[in-house]
Amino acid sequence: MEGIDKLAKIIEFIKKKKKIKAQVEYQTYSKMPKDKAKQYIEDLEKRILKGDVDVGNISDAELEMFNQKPSEEDMIKSKKEKKRNIIIGVVAFIGFMILYLVAGDDINNGAPDEMDAWTIATKFVEKQLKSPSTAEFPWYDKSFVKDLGDCTFEVNGHVDGQNAFGATIRNNFNVTVKNPSCKSSETWQLININIY
Repeated sequence: MEGIDKLAKIIEFIKKKKKIKAQVEYQTYSKMPKDKAKQYIEDLEKRILKGDVDVGNISDAELEMFNQKPSEEDMIKSKKEKKRNIIIGVVAFIGFMILYLVAGDDINNGAPDEMDAWTIATKFVEKQLKSPSTAEFPWYDKSFVKDLGDCTFEVNGHVDGQNAFGATIRNNFNVTVKNPSCKSSETWQLININIY
């Protein structure tokens, strides 16, 4: 019999207090508009609580009610609901994208962290080198950076780069940087730099 397995599944959802899931299942199966699907699930729940309906006790009348097809008016209403939901989804998506584009840095970037400080410090070091384009820094390691508090960081590391004669040499560095606004997307200040 058509729909008996689906009805049994919906009854189980209702018994497990998952009415919304039951409603969505029924609405998908029956193509009924949301309000009619909700009403059917509420009525079915009452019959289940009374003991009139259960997985092993599904009458032909219950199955006929479950398999009822939507009227022309119901179909039009259901299509309008779908259109409305699509429009709401598109508008919400566009709104989110505008918000992301306008305020993306503020959404994605909170207070700066050690990795931000490492990246900024290496940029300050590059500016001091004779041949910045040849600079090679090691992979970031959190042991390189010490958080001094108040969005201030001390960064220690080394850089390999060419000197004025074209020879590759290694220089150690110690850099202190501060982010006055405490937002990683904002400008950093160089407090101290030593390259040796």
